[in-house]
Amino acid sequence: MPAICEPFQWNGKNPMTRLQLWLTRYEKQIAVVVMVICLVSVFTLKLSRKLMPIVVAIFASSVHTLAKRRSLTVIAGLLMLFVAIYATGGHILLTEEVHLTPLSPLADVDASVLLGGDHIRVHTDERCFNVTVCFYVADTDLCVIAAHSCETQAGETVKVLLVPFSKSGSEPPDWCPVFDPNATDAEVLLDSDYGVILSGIQPPRSGPDELPIGKPDDIGPGEEALLHTARSGVLPAEIKGFWLSRNGHLIVAQLTGKEPKILSGFSGSPVVQNGKLIGFLAATHAVPFRGPQIILVRPACDVYNELLLSSGHANLEP
Repeated sequence: MPAICEPFQWNGKNPMTRLQLWLTRYEKQIAVVVMVICLVSVFTLKLSRKLMPIVVAIFASSVHTLAKRRSLTVIAGLLMLFVAIYATGGHILLTEEVHLTPLSPLADVDASVLLGGDHIRVHTDERCFNVTVCFYVADTDLCVIAAHSCETQAGETVKVLLVPFSKSGSEPPDWCPVFDPNATDAEVLLDSDYGVILSGIQPPRSGPDELPIGKPDDIGPGEEALLHTARSGVLPAEIKGFWLSRNGHLIVAQLTGKEPKILSGFSGSPVVQNGKLIGFLAATHAVPFRGPQIILVRPACDVYNELLLSSGHANLEP
């Protein structure tokens, strides 16, 4: 009589042994199937931050089963990680990193400015760069550009050339010529992470719209906003929420529709929502995620507060 603990036998072999033999025999075919499943999952499923490394590890393990070489396994794992970040990183950013309300208070500003959106080319003694005007200060010769530092010095005199904004977009002249006879002088009053203040600038078009600076409660996640760019006209975008960076809050938005991508020189482009100026384009996300382009917008209330109110430049006479 067989012992009570004797394993169940099927055709003379333990089922687990039969399974192990089958897996050994077809391990390469199984590895290929697992790799395909991993690739399909990163492009069709919305993976979470915790699930993504698991899928990458399974893919790398399958590659090792096929190649039996550690170097190829590492390379394949890194490539799969880049693919996974490209395919699902945008979803992770928008769902796990972006908040519907600011994590710390934004500046509460009560002011109106003249809408920017004009392309501006700036020549210093050492270099030339292209950005966009954020806004003009009414009844002065001040304007704010870029919404990020341009590495200029306060008191520095620069040459500038303005190209007016057009709703249908406009093509600026050749980028950064050695000398442009139409350039005029301007003085850098302040350069910070929130942008650059220039004096000696007048709007290149008559009657730019005067808009109020949006207060923190005026920024509506889930609602449409309009990005005013110098070269591509007005681009629709959806406000997703707030992201706290090392340099303060940024508004995260996503372009909608089949519109042109953000190009060099778009920094500072104004973002308008419900008739109020809520922010200025500061950057695009460093990782080119799949899907509509994600843009990072500096809140207009913080820009105005840091550059004009806190510095005292809002009280300067023309």
